[in-house]
Amino acid sequence: MVAKLLVVVLGATGAQGGSVCRALLADGTFRVRAITRKPESEASKELLRLGAEVFKVTVSLFASLSWRVELMKSTLSQADINVASDLDRAFAGSSSLFALTDCWDPELKGSTDAEFAQGKGIADAATKAGVELVVYSGGPVVKLPCPMCNGEFIFDPAHSSNLMILWRLLAKTLVQEYFRKQAFKCITVNLGWYMTNWVSLFPPRIAEDGKTVDFAYPIFDETFEFPMVATEIDTGPVVLGLLKSPERFWGKVFYLASEWVTLPQIAAAYSRATGQPAKWTFVPKGDYDFVSGNSEWTNMNRYCVDNGGFASDWADIPGHWEGAGGKLGPSLELHPRILTWEAWVKKSGFDMFDPVWQKELASRPAEWDSQ
Repeated sequence: MVAKLLVVVLGATGAQGGSVCRALLADGTFRVRAITRKPESEASKELLRLGAEVFKVTVSLFASLSWRVELMKSTLSQADINVASDLDRAFAGSSSLFALTDCWDPELKGSTDAEFAQGKGIADAATKAGVELVVYSGGPVVKLPCPMCNGEFIFDPAHSSNLMILWRLLAKTLVQEYFRKQAFKCITVNLGWYMTNWVSLFPPRIAEDGKTVDFAYPIFDETFEFPMVATEIDTGPVVLGLLKSPERFWGKVFYLASEWVTLPQIAAAYSRATGQPAKWTFVPKGDYDFVSGNSEWTNMNRYCVDNGGFASDWADIPGHWEGAGGKLGPSLELHPRILTWEAWVKKSGFDMFDPVWQKELASRPAEWDSQ
């Protein structure tokens, strides 16, 4: 009997990594090694129950990019922690890797070079372990070279005056370029706009008539298109497809998303899914500073708008997908049942008038509702 190939999944209890683990474990083609910082969490225990190995990895980027890896035994009754030496242990014996760098990691402290160091450490360890294929979860691409980089695509602190505007986008671009230069094969999937963002970060409001759901937002006008993705559901099936048939996608970049939609279309789809009246309203003076406590989110959103939206200058991105379906082609091919926004609203039961959902909704600035 041929042994199953081992796939390592970083961020295994997050929205992306968790989806990948569940899809691979349900399919059964691969063994799964789940990498997490929280092996004691219910999500980790569920992965163990489903058949994954669970490794605990803690990362200290500012203290010399040191990695401490601990192996949780693969049974709930023997959940002791065995300390291993470094990240190499976590990748040992694996053929493929699903990788991402966590731009929200508090260890990174808003630093492009720190996130790049995280990505570099992952790539170097994968190379050392003999990993053959890496699927990297990137993000909207900052065209290189840019004013904050030197000619080698390595972050240059001397050009960081506008760092807070772009650092999250820039870091993933730099990591993506570093991955592309390694001996292993690399496929980059740029996750689109999480559908859950409309719940967790930017919920709509109930209009003054008390019955209309109002998707009221600043910065984005009626023409701006969002690449929508049900991250926690659809990341896994697309990555599974790539791992099973990677050859056509080696070296390529594409969006992991189901469709491009505008805010008026988002409101209309919500209305069709729920039967509730819905509309879109532009908030002329609003911002998104409340999300991160500073102007970071506002500036990133303005950057996307000012530069033609997500995947602007697509033809200039190294390895951009040129096949059928455009930027979303591989996602639609590999996962034909990928959820649209309307389908996600129906599946999730998202309902602005449901008290259960109202408890889940994040706060939105009061001034948005007065404009």
